This record gives sequence, C-alpha cells and structure tokens, in this order.
Amino acid sequence: LAKMLRKATHSALKICVRGMSNPAVQIPAVNNEPLSNFLPGSKLLDDVMEEIEKMRAAPTDVPIVIGGKEIRTDDVRYQYVPHDHKTKLAKFSYADETLINDAIESCLEARSRWEMTSFEHRAAVHLRAADRLAGKYRAKILAATILGQSKTLQQADIDAVAETIDFYRFSVQFAQDLYRMQPPKDFPRPIH
Repeated sequence: LAKMLRKATHSALKICVRGMSNPAVQIPAVNNEPLSNFLPGSKLLDDVMEEIEKMRAAPTDVPIVIGGKEIRTDDVRYQYVPHDHKTKLAKFSYADETLINDAIESCLEARSRWEMTSFEHRAAVHLRAADRLAGKYRAKILAATILGQSKTLQQADIDAVAETIDFYRFSVQFAQDLYRMQPPKDFPRPIH
C-alpha cells in the first residue's frame, strides 16, 4: 500500500509539474463581472435589504473551523457594526495559541493535497465559487459587507462581489495561459 501511495503521489507530482493534466480542457472566456443595478423594487435590492434585516436581528455564530471540524471556546467575542456600536453583527470563539497551531498544521496538510489536485479540478472549484458569488450568495455578501465594513451598496458590489468574482475567474484564465506557455516535457534537449 505504501509503495502504491508513493507511486500515485509521484505521478500526481509529475502532473502538477508538467502543468495541466488535460490540456484539451477549455476554460470559458472571462469578462469583468458587471456591476449590479439596484433600482427601487428590484429583486436584488429587496434581497439585500432582507439579508441586512436578518443580520441585524441576530449575530451570526462564527465557530473556529479546523480540518472541517467546528470548535467553540468559552472565550466568546463579538464583532460590532462599525457605524452602529450597539449592534452585534457576529459572535465568534477566540482561538488560543494551541488552536492557532492546530489550524496552521491543518492548513499545511490541506495545501499538500491541493497542490496534488489537477488543474481542471482546482479551476472548477474557483469557477464554481465565482458563479455562486455572482448568483446565490450575492445578496448575503453585499449585506455582510455593508454592515461589517460600513460600505455603501455600490462600494460593496465593487469591492466584495465584483472584484472577488473577477479574481476567481481571471486567476483560472491566467493559470491556463501559463500552463499553455510551458516548454515541452523533454526541453531542454541535450546537445550532441
């Protein structure tokens, strides 16, 4: 089993070093995320206002997550709305040094697995995150940014939504471009 794992890891590493495991995969063309239209009565504006009311009504419980496991400590703290210091926006567990070190270890392990993941899969994760942010979670992220950072609706749309979506999509496009520009596997050739 150990020999098989070493061989599989070595094969995965060769794929990562070579670049894309399937260069035939075509990433969709990328354009900047259009900014939202917040006309009175629009569905998006109504959804954002509803999310703002939900968030103001009860603080969001934010656990510490290490290795996919939720952890709560007795040291509970709050994030307040910057322009309204009486309103608690989030309740979170404060991590001690041991939990921070556990989180670092978990992240290093996750990084190793992520580095061995094919480009196509990593690209799909980024593109799905962009699509979810552009659709299902747009109103929630806008509301959280408005309350958490005291941004206007337009500032939140630019700073938290459109720029993040562009980051995810353009990063995939730029990575694909870099992989396509890699020299052949047998380069440089020996001189005889």
